[in-house]
Amino acid sequence: MATALNLCGQFKLSECSASELCAEDLALLMQDIGSSHNTFGSNVLKEFVSSAPGENILFSPISAALSLSILQNGARTRTLRQIIEATQTLWRLDDLNLVNAKLIAELTENKGDEKLFIANSLWSDIERFEYAPRFLDSVRTAYSAQLELRNFADPTTLMAINRWVDDNTNQIIPFILAELNPATVAILLNALSFEGKWRAPFLQYGTKEEDFTLQSGEKTKAKMMRKIDTVSYAELKGAQFISLSFAADDFTAGRFVLDIALPATRVTLQDFINDQVEISRLRTSAKPEVVNLLVPKFKFDFQKSLKPILIKWGMEDTFSDRADLSDLGRSIHYGGNLFIQDVLQKTAIEMDENGFKAAAATTVLTGLKSIRMPTKTFVANRPFVISLRDTKTDVVIFLGVVSNPEWK
Repeated sequence: MATALNLCGQFKLSECSASELCAEDLALLMQDIGSSHNTFGSNVLKEFVSSAPGENILFSPISAALSLSILQNGARTRTLRQIIEATQTLWRLDDLNLVNAKLIAELTENKGDEKLFIANSLWSDIERFEYAPRFLDSVRTAYSAQLELRNFADPTTLMAINRWVDDNTNQIIPFILAELNPATVAILLNALSFEGKWRAPFLQYGTKEEDFTLQSGEKTKAKMMRKIDTVSYAELKGAQFISLSFAADDFTAGRFVLDIALPATRVTLQDFINDQVEISRLRTSAKPEVVNLLVPKFKFDFQKSLKPILIKWGMEDTFSDRADLSDLGRSIHYGGNLFIQDVLQKTAIEMDENGFKAAAATTVLTGLKSIRMPTKTFVANRPFVISLRDTKTDVVIFLGVVSNPEWK
């Protein structure tokens, strides 16, 4: 997936300094900040579903959250406060950076057939902009961001940006930008990719076309995969929930799971997503069950601007000439005020009998201006919610809805 940000008194937990946070404080912060990133993602998904009913949607909360956290390092005064309030990251900046660095390290501890990669880079127009040394130091240290100094008027710069996205999303997203706005002087890029093999694959010859009921009530055909497996399962008021595990080295369950939440037949997807309490109850009440699974295979990509949502949530200054991004860097020769031009996210996903893979890219453009008979059956033959989640930190990597399981 790709997220693009176009750029034209946090709370203190203890007396420990950011570099020597007490172990218990760090654990608490990781839990709180991870939960904050997840809540941000859930709220974005609600907005996307409301504005694009019936569409397939995929969003990476962690990709967007990391990008906006990096941006906080360059913001000041009211602009910083607006970003904090919109993302609900109410912590001291040093602590936020420290925890995000720890989260990146934890999430990318790749073992076996589960592989998650996260990369960050900073691009600047060498003729017109330079990053502030303190910003560079913070972002390189906490987010391992590489620095690219380029001439943005050179067509090869756009090619290099897209090649970086392609390389760092495991060739799942071939490009993020179709062109460079002449006003753009700096770009922040985040790229993320995940690939995992199921602990227990679906039957290779069991996939058949079946009816799938769209939100409109119309029926279409979907390639429904089949298997009988022991999975985490829950049902509540007609809604159902499962967690599908990925394989570790020895085919035991790894640390990541794909959650699939299926609304009750008479509940709309919008109402279901708006009731986060019920979805949380489904997940926390899930227990191992032998389930007869029928789940569609699908493949799609998605791209959406976050700008309207972030403005709605209070980040008006950030997207205007009132933005205070003076800690980000300075314009060379030309003067002018830095501001966010847009926030874009691009994602791609594929799920089949063998496993699941998805990718995201976020860019910030700165401008001037044992076999038992199953006891349960889970048939995902109507729109459902998906969530790729790390069971160790509980951080959500991808969040989306499958309204029409196309194979594009």
